[in-house]
Amino acid sequence: MNTNQNQNKARSIGLGIAIVSIFATAPAQVDQIATRLMERERSLMGHTISWHLDESVTLYARRDVGDPGAVGVTFNYDDQSWKRATKFTIVRDGDSMVVTGESAVFNAAEATLNKKPLMLLYADQTVGAARFTDPTDFSTMTLVEFVGTSGFGAKSSNAIDTSAILWPHDYLLLAGLAPKGVFGMTWSYSTNPDGSVVARGTNYDSELRVLNTNLKNHWDIEVVYDAQRLCPVALTTRQEGKVEHQYEITEMIEAAGVWLPKEVKMTHRLGSDARPMSDSVRKWTFESIEPADGASFPIRKGTRVVDWRLDTKDLHLWLFPPKGAEPVLYKWQGRLPTLDELRSIRDGKPVDISERSTPAWVWPTTLIGIGCLWMFWVIGKKLKVRRRPS
Repeated sequence: MNTNQNQNKARSIGLGIAIVSIFATAPAQVDQIATRLMERERSLMGHTISWHLDESVTLYARRDVGDPGAVGVTFNYDDQSWKRATKFTIVRDGDSMVVTGESAVFNAAEATLNKKPLMLLYADQTVGAARFTDPTDFSTMTLVEFVGTSGFGAKSSNAIDTSAILWPHDYLLLAGLAPKGVFGMTWSYSTNPDGSVVARGTNYDSELRVLNTNLKNHWDIEVVYDAQRLCPVALTTRQEGKVEHQYEITEMIEAAGVWLPKEVKMTHRLGSDARPMSDSVRKWTFESIEPADGASFPIRKGTRVVDWRLDTKDLHLWLFPPKGAEPVLYKWQGRLPTLDELRSIRDGKPVDISERSTPAWVWPTTLIGIGCLWMFWVIGKKLKVRRRPS
């Protein structure tokens, strides 16, 4: 009897130790997940990733025709649909990301699909977009516009004509970005019983206060990663509890030392099931990955720049430009001015914003090194003088 009691006691103690051990290691495992995802993001820096996009959209009949004299958009069309196929490239280095592709806007009244070149420029606290005079020619860039964001542009708000094209959560799948920082959300990490890794982001706190003013409602994002390869296999976004975007990944491919989705399928319904406005399906197919040429923003010198960064931050498309905001106007000389330099330009002060072929730290470091060598030479010369026989 005593033996059984001792055995039961030992089992209880062992179980207790195991439970304590599990809870003790849980925070470490969570931290490890976040760290591994950041390492995965860094591994893809310095590469160009190419994707093929097949998109199909169905617009359901609308008869929302208001007062002809009223200001606003009116809808009056039957069921319509359109398709397109195009290519996107994503170039990422440590400081910036450049996305090139094609934007498409469907005119339901005329049943026409208008296409134009798309170039999105991302940096720390910056989102940019280029404008073109020829809707089929990237060489006809005439204007670049920049706005401010709270974090790395690709992870923050898409404030310039991009929210309907690519969202920051798209880049979790297409560019290998880590969830940390996306939409300024609070991210938590866990593992499923099958070992898969789950990253969950919310843009509201415990009192349901929205953290990112660009997302006015309560949003949740859930990303599921393969346990061994740490490749995303599913992504779901929810607005006020309702599924907005559903992403599925059925195949993976190894590239640049990490695993990437080989095919990504996104479905999205605008409107309710009882009264849908549109259904969209996007299929992204991986094409290639190769080392980037190191170029930052591919903007020709002399291109006009409209820079709103001093007066904008995480603005939604329909709030842009904000009331009272004034852009700083200048010609592109090779690099993006800092905010202090931007203030000087606004004040009419001369600022050199030409591209620095030599990093800013090189000359001060070189001068210090020369100074040290000169000092050692002087000291050595004095020592030689002292050692001369009298």
